[in-house]
Amino acid sequence: MLPTGTVTFLFTDIAGSTRLLREDALGYADALAEYRCLLRAAFTAHGGHEVDTQGDAFFVAFPTAGQAAAAAAQGQRSLAAHRWPDRQRVLVRMGLHTGEVMATEDGYVGLSVHQAARIAAAASGGQVVLSEATAALLARALPGGSALRRLGDYRLKDFPQPEVLYQLDIAGLPTDFPPLHTLEVGQRLPSPTGTLLGRGRELAALTSLLTDVETRLVTLTGPGGIGKTRLALEASSDVVAAFRDGVFFVDLSVEHEPEQVFAAIVRTVSLPGVTEDEPLEALRRGLRTARMLLVLDNFEQVAEAATGLSDLLQHCPHLTALVTSRESLRVRGEALFAVPPLSLPERETVTVGEAEASEAVRLFVQRAAAVVTGFGLTDENATDVAAICRLLDGLPLAIELAAARVRLFAVDELRARLDLQLDELRGGPRDLPERQQTLRRAIEWSTELLRDADRAVLSVLSVFAGARLADVEAVIGRVPSLGGLDVVESLGSLVDKNLVRSTQAGDGRPRLSMLNTIRNYAAEQLASWPDVAAAARRAHAEHYTEQARAWGSPSGHADRAEVLAALSLELGNFRAAWSYWVREGAVARLNDLLEPLWGYYDARGNYRGAVELGSDLLAVLSVQPETPERIRDEIAVETSLARSMIAVSGYTAEVERRIRAALDRSDAAGGVPQRFSVLRTVATLHLLRADFERGAAVGRELLALAEQNREPALLADAHLVVGAVATEDLTGSLRHLDESIEHFLEQRTSRVQFRVGPNPGVVAYVVSGLLLWEAGFPDRAEVRIERGIELAGQIGHPYSLAYAYFHASFAALGQQDLARVAEYAGELLRIAEAQDYPIWRALAFVMRGTARIGFGERDEGLADVERGFGLYEGLSTPPVFWSSLLMVRAAGCLMAGQPERGAAFVEEAVSTVWSQGLQDPQLDILWGDLLLASPVADVSAAEELFERAAASAEAYGARMIHLIAATRLATLRRSTPRRDEALADLRAAYDGFTEGFDTPQLVAARALLDGA
Repeated sequence: MLPTGTVTFLFTDIAGSTRLLREDALGYADALAEYRCLLRAAFTAHGGHEVDTQGDAFFVAFPTAGQAAAAAAQGQRSLAAHRWPDRQRVLVRMGLHTGEVMATEDGYVGLSVHQAARIAAAASGGQVVLSEATAALLARALPGGSALRRLGDYRLKDFPQPEVLYQLDIAGLPTDFPPLHTLEVGQRLPSPTGTLLGRGRELAALTSLLTDVETRLVTLTGPGGIGKTRLALEASSDVVAAFRDGVFFVDLSVEHEPEQVFAAIVRTVSLPGVTEDEPLEALRRGLRTARMLLVLDNFEQVAEAATGLSDLLQHCPHLTALVTSRESLRVRGEALFAVPPLSLPERETVTVGEAEASEAVRLFVQRAAAVVTGFGLTDENATDVAAICRLLDGLPLAIELAAARVRLFAVDELRARLDLQLDELRGGPRDLPERQQTLRRAIEWSTELLRDADRAVLSVLSVFAGARLADVEAVIGRVPSLGGLDVVESLGSLVDKNLVRSTQAGDGRPRLSMLNTIRNYAAEQLASWPDVAAAARRAHAEHYTEQARAWGSPSGHADRAEVLAALSLELGNFRAAWSYWVREGAVARLNDLLEPLWGYYDARGNYRGAVELGSDLLAVLSVQPETPERIRDEIAVETSLARSMIAVSGYTAEVERRIRAALDRSDAAGGVPQRFSVLRTVATLHLLRADFERGAAVGRELLALAEQNREPALLADAHLVVGAVATEDLTGSLRHLDESIEHFLEQRTSRVQFRVGPNPGVVAYVVSGLLLWEAGFPDRAEVRIERGIELAGQIGHPYSLAYAYFHASFAALGQQDLARVAEYAGELLRIAEAQDYPIWRALAFVMRGTARIGFGERDEGLADVERGFGLYEGLSTPPVFWSSLLMVRAAGCLMAGQPERGAAFVEEAVSTVWSQGLQDPQLDILWGDLLLASPVADVSAAEELFERAAASAEAYGARMIHLIAATRLATLRRSTPRRDEALADLRAAYDGFTEGFDTPQLVAARALLDGA
C-alpha cells in the first residue's frame, strides 16, 4: 500500500551511465544489477515503497522525511563501500522532496513528484540534494552521522519560483561537488510562460543531438508558427548540465547584417576585454575553450552569417550552436531537424479520448481554458475542436490564436469562421513579437525574403492539392504570363524555406504540398492577380482531366491497384478539376473525369462522394439542350445515383422516385446496356422491398437482354439477380448463382469501373454459400463464403467486405459457430465505423450482441442487440433484412432465457414473411424451440411447427433445414408411438448427406440415431 497524504519522494539515477555503458557494456550490466540490489536493501530497511523503476533510475516513496534521508544515507554509504569492477565505479545522484500528492492505481499524481525528480536531476554523482520542505522536517530527525548544508536559491526546470536547496552531508563521504545543474547555472534563457505540450519524440531526438559530441551545429527548420523557438528553449534547458560554461539565447529577429549576429552574441555571453576586437574575432578568442551552447533564434534574417558561424565552430572545438531558421544554413557539419506540426486526431469524428490523444487538441484546450474558465473537451465539442486543429495544420501559433477566440464564439461557430479566413486569427498576446500576433503577419514574415518568381510559383501552387514536380511544371507551362519561370529553381527555394514541403508519397516519389494555412494565404495572393488566377485554374483543370481520360480508357493503365493508388494521391486535384468544369458547365470534360472518380469512390466504398458527383452532373445536364445523348446520360446518372443513395441513406422515397423516373425515360433512349442498367437498379429496388415476384420478372428480362448481348458482365449480373430472387427453387437458384460466378470470372477487369454497391462476384459467392448450407452442403458452403470474403479483400472494396462479413456472421449463427459470429461481427463493425456505413454498423451490433449472449455475457449482449435495433430502426432501411433480423433477435432471446419475448419477435417475422407470400422453415423451427423453452412448454404447438418446417424444407430442397426439423421431431417423439416413424424420417434425411459430418446439426442427428 503506497503512503498517502504528506509523502517524501526519493529519486535516484547513475551519473554518467551512458559513458559507462559505452566503455564496457557487459561490465555495466553487472554493475547495474549490483547497484539495484544495494539500493533496494536500503529502501526496504527504512520503509520505502518502490513506485517505479526505469533503466538506472528509482522512484521511491517514504511515509516520513527521516526514513527517506536515512535510506539515502545508507544507500550512498553502501555504494561507496562496494567493490566495483574495473572502470565501473558507480556514482549515484539523489534528490528528496516532501509534499502532498494523490495516490492512484498507477502511482502518484502531483507537482511534488515532478519537483523531486527535478531536484535529483540537479545533483551530481554521489550527492544527495533535498528541498527546503524536506530539510525543515529533518531538523530533529537527521540520520546519524549526517548534517544539512544550505546550497542557496535555484530555479528548477518548469518551476517559475526559485527553490532553496540543501545538501545532505554524510560522514566519511565526499561533500564537495560541482555547482548544481539547474537553470541558474551559467545560462540566459527566456522563461516560457507555459509548459510545453507534447513534442516528446522531438524533444528526445533533439536533446540527443545536442549532447552528441560529434554534432556541433543543429538547425531547427520549419515555417513561421510551427514552434521552432519554443522547442529550442525546452531542449536547451534540458541540456544545461552538459555545458559547464552555460547556455545562451540570442534573438536575431531585429538583426539584418552578418556582423550584427556576432555582436549580439558578444553582448549576450558578456565576454570581458574584447571591446577593441571585431565581434567574430573576439568570439574566436573568448570561446576557444568554452563548453557552451548558443541558441541562435531567427537566423533566416541573416543567412549570410552562416559561413562566419561555421568558422567560429571550427575555432572553438567545444562550442555547440542550436539555430532556428525557416531554411537550412547549407554549411558543412550542419544537422537539419525539421520541426513537424503537432499531432492531430486520425479520424474526423472523434471521441473525447481520441481527441485528447492529439497534441494539437491538448494545446487548444489548455489555451482556451486560460481565457474561458472551465473550458474543456466534451462529447459535443470534441469533433469541432479536432476539426479546428486540422484546419490549422497543427500549427502551435495558429492554434493558440484560435483558442483565444473562444471568448467570442462557440467552438462550432469558430470552426465555421476559420475555414479560409486567416484574418480570424489575430489579437495574440501583446507580449509576443509583433510578427506572431496574427497568423497572417506570421506568414507574411515568412515570405518577405522571397524573389518575385518564387512568389508567383507559390501562388500558383495553391491551386494544387499536393502535386508532383512534373505536374506543377506542366500546369505553369500552360499559363502564358508565367512561361519564362524556372519552376524547378523556385520550388527548390520554397522547399528550402519550408513554405513548401517535399515528402515521399506512397509510390516512393517526391510530392510537393503546403500547410493549409500557407496554402490559403497563397490562394489570396493568387486572387490578387485575376488574369493569372483564371489561366492557372483552367490549366490545372485541363491537365488533370487529360490524366483522367488516360486512366479511364481501355488503352490506359491496366493495373487497377496502380490506378487506385494514383487516384488516391491525386483525388484533391481531380475534385478541383471537377468543380472547375461544373462551374463552366462542360459536360464532355465532366464525363472524362466521371469514370475514374466514380470508380475510385466505389472501390473505397465512399458513396457519399459518388452522390456528390451524381448530383453535380445532373445539375449541369439539366440546363443543356435536350438530346438523346443527354437523356441517356441522365438515365445512367439517375440510376447509379439512386443505388449510391441506398448505400448512404438506405431505402427512401427519394431513391424510389429516382429509379422510377429513370425507368420511365429508358424506353425513349433505347440500347441494351442502357436499359439493362436501369432494370438492374429496378431489380435492386424490388429485392430491397422484398418483392420477390416482381424481382423475378425483372430478372428474367435482364437475363434475356444479357443473352442477347452476350456481354459477360451483363450475364453475371442477370444470373445473380435471378438466383437471388428465385425463392421457390433452391436448385435453380444455385444453378444461376454458379453461372453468375462463371461469367464474373470471365469478365473480371483490372480497370476502375463505373458501378455501385457490393461487387457481384462477392454477392454470388456469399449468397450461394448461404444456399449451399441450406441445401445440405456445409463444407462447400464454407468454402464459398470464405471465397466471397477473400475476393472482397482482394479488390479492396469496403462495402463488399461489409456485405460479406454480415452474411458470413449470419451463416455462422445458423451453424452454431458463435466464435465466428463474433469474429465476423467485429470485422463488420470495424469497417462500418471506418467508412461510416450506418446500416452495417447497426447490423454489426446486432450480430455481436447475439454472440455475446451465447458466450454468457447476457446483459452486455442484450444491450448490443438493443443498440443495433435502435440504430436500424432510426434509418430508412430496406424491408428485405427485417425478418432475418427479427429471427436473430429471437435467437438471442432464446439464449438469454427470454423465450416469451423471443416468440413475439418470431411471430412478427413470420407475419412479415407470409405477407410476402413466402414460408421460412427456419423461423418455424426457432418458434418451436421458443415454445418448448417457455415456462409452460407447448409441446403440441412446437411439434406442429417442426412438422411444417420439415415439409416445406423438403419441398424446397433445403436438406439441412429438413434435417434440423427431423432431429427436433425425433427428439420430441422418443417416448411416443411415433418414435420409429420419426427416426426413420431422420435416418432418411441424414443418409442424403455426403459431407459436413462434423457440423453440430449432423453430429446431433447421428447421436440420436446411434442412441436408438
